[in-house]
Amino acid sequence: MPFLLEPLVAGALGEGTQLDASTHPPDVEAVEYVLDAPSADDLIESFPVFLVSDWLAERLDRAGLDGFALAGALVVPSREYVEVYGPAPHKSYRWLRLLTSTTADCWLDEEYRLCVSDRMMAVLREGVLEGCDITPLS
Repeated sequence: MPFLLEPLVAGALGEGTQLDASTHPPDVEAVEYVLDAPSADDLIESFPVFLVSDWLAERLDRAGLDGFALAGALVVPSREYVEVYGPAPHKSYRWLRLLTSTTADCWLDEEYRLCVSDRMMAVLREGVLEGCDITPLS
């Protein structure tokens, strides 16, 4: 059974993000993600980008799943993050770059929300998904 995921929005895309906003969803070439606060979650987002922690990225890669490529992402704390939390460390993340296919282990639905197969959900559940809404699809 597939699942619809709505991950935690833990920040916003930064000025270093390179995207073409003339398409929908925007075509992203490079990601800078600015964190609002430290997060334990291993899956976060800011439309149209999904990020997975390095720890979870390794597991996804080893599981032999398809429909995505893992790419680098610059993740930095926001000014407010630094003011409130000081030099508190944050997780390192990789960009979960979705490939176009509806027969893969992950895809976007018609509203550009992340959907995953039961195989991929099993791997994702190994991580922390506290801020992620998970809805089974029938």
